[in-house]
Amino acid sequence: MRDETTMDPVEAERPHDTGSPAGRCIPPRAACQNSEHGFTLVELLVVLAVAGILAGLTIVGFATLLPKYRLDGAAATVRSDLYSAKIQAANAKRQYRVSFNANGYSIQQGDKSIGSTIWTHVSSRQITNEYSGVTIDMGSTSNPTFQPRGTATNDTIVVQNDRGDTRTITITLAGRVKVL
Repeated sequence: MRDETTMDPVEAERPHDTGSPAGRCIPPRAACQNSEHGFTLVELLVVLAVAGILAGLTIVGFATLLPKYRLDGAAATVRSDLYSAKIQAANAKRQYRVSFNANGYSIQQGDKSIGSTIWTHVSSRQITNEYSGVTIDMGSTSNPTFQPRGTATNDTIVVQNDRGDTRTITITLAGRVKVL
């Protein structure tokens, strides 16, 4: 053991061990009694309750938005398939038509470039299977036909969900397909 006069200056300024665990507390001893680490059970339960309430609100908010997202997805899919039929008509130099029903539609290729009488099935899509709660309003829909030069029959397709929200897809004579 050294006496105070032989200690180096840095060691002399360090706090001395007061008998506390690991010698971490500096006198006065009362300052160490309130510095215990951790959370009480009540604090943890309050945090869990707040997190649960926030999660519940988020789930409820998302559930109300889900029909809108499905409707938007279905409208985008129909638009994409209509545009695809337009491109296929130009590439094949044949008419292409999209034949709608309440559950979906099929894309068909005509036997001629104009005035087709025989239509061959190319592909189909069941919107009601892919987008739950979404249907195609048959009152507004005919069978849009795309010509090899990019033009089309003027048409309107209405897609709706269970809540009554709708998206209108228009096809102009110039062959432009747009979701409104």
